[in-house]
Amino acid sequence: MASSRFTLDFSKIFPNMEHASEAVKAQAEIGIGRALLQIRTDMISQRPTAPIKEGFLRGSISIHVMKNEIPVPLGAGEKADKKVKGYSIPLKPGEIRGIIGINVPYAARWHEVPAHFSDPEAGNKYLESKMANNKKLYRQIIINAVNEATGTP
Repeated sequence: MASSRFTLDFSKIFPNMEHASEAVKAQAEIGIGRALLQIRTDMISQRPTAPIKEGFLRGSISIHVMKNEIPVPLGAGEKADKKVKGYSIPLKPGEIRGIIGINVPYAARWHEVPAHFSDPEAGNKYLESKMANNKKLYRQIIINAVNEATGTP
């Protein structure tokens, strides 16, 4: 299964996050969660949308926000062997990471490989295009959440 990773790096906006108050860190987590929820909404409402037939792909989208360590378990139907293992992603102090997961084996293929989808609005790059086109919106969602903790308008 292919792996895709998209990053919005906020280290320049929040350079001292590891020294931030717990309230600010908590709001940053909330903001990341809100931004990921918006990305999920955009994946099913903005062209190109995530393909739909029975709805399993769209229904399997999950969101995780972590500030310690992110355990990545085996995927559905995967067995631990020499090729496939669960793993953990250690995070740096002050780092908060959000993940969108799509837990169907064909999600990466439909994201990358051109195909004729039954829904005329569906298409490839249904996640990547949102990250590229809407990154300012997602960044602002997180900034707004942090500003709630600091009282900044």
